[in-house]
Amino acid sequence: MKKQFAIGLIVPLKEEFGYINDVAPVVETLPYDRTYLYRLHFGKLSVIACIVGEMGPLLASQAMTRLLSYASVKLIVLLGLAGALDPAIRLGDVVIGREINEFLAESKTVPSASGFQFTYSGRHWPLDYAIREAVNHFDLPGNASVEHWHTAVKTHYDGLSTHMRSELCHWPPQTHIGPIASGDIVGAS
Repeated sequence: MKKQFAIGLIVPLKEEFGYINDVAPVVETLPYDRTYLYRLHFGKLSVIACIVGEMGPLLASQAMTRLLSYASVKLIVLLGLAGALDPAIRLGDVVIGREINEFLAESKTVPSASGFQFTYSGRHWPLDYAIREAVNHFDLPGNASVEHWHTAVKTHYDGLSTHMRSELCHWPPQTHIGPIASGDIVGAS
């Protein structure tokens, strides 16, 4: 019989897992199917995590398949750090996808006057209604989870120089809910 967990985390990179471990330490390492899963201390929630080791939807899908063959979970969360093109999003903010657009999915080249042109089509996945409701009410005043989040982040925020604070961060950190574009190509500068 599969072990039961409230949340299954898929974490793309070891570095990202390190940040998660700072907040929710590993309670137990679980060897499984030539890999490892990790039971995390998330307060009253039972959480199991799988580190993918690299970025990309295929590898994340394979990691999720391994996790689900070991455990029964109520919710799968892909949790990691990401870049943003929106200048309103700052370091420490949390971004939640109201919908995920895998913009390169089903894209193709089509004939054009200059030879060929690459067209994007994409696939869209909307956020589940129950999760959307929880997210929409998460950062309202009086939520102990938000207060805990702000308290945990405040030490790091206060440790930054005044110049870095104003350029890189919001205080308090903000929650942004909107569409997220996802693709296999990493853009960096």
